[in-house]
Amino acid sequence: MSTSPDSFRPREAAAIQREDIDAWAASNDIVTTHGEATETGARRRRRAARWAARTRHQGR
Repeated sequence: MSTSPDSFRPREAAAIQREDIDAWAASNDIVTTHGEATETGARRRRRAARWAARTRHQGR
């Protein structure tokens, strides 16, 4: 997420405290978008889950 220098420190503090960054952004009138990167992450997690299931089945 890209933010202005004024909101960088508060955003990092929210991340370190494991707050919901989308909720933090909304409460600070910052618009967020979820595009291809989110879909790619979901695709990667599905592929990893399939690999883990396959290796458990094969006894590795």
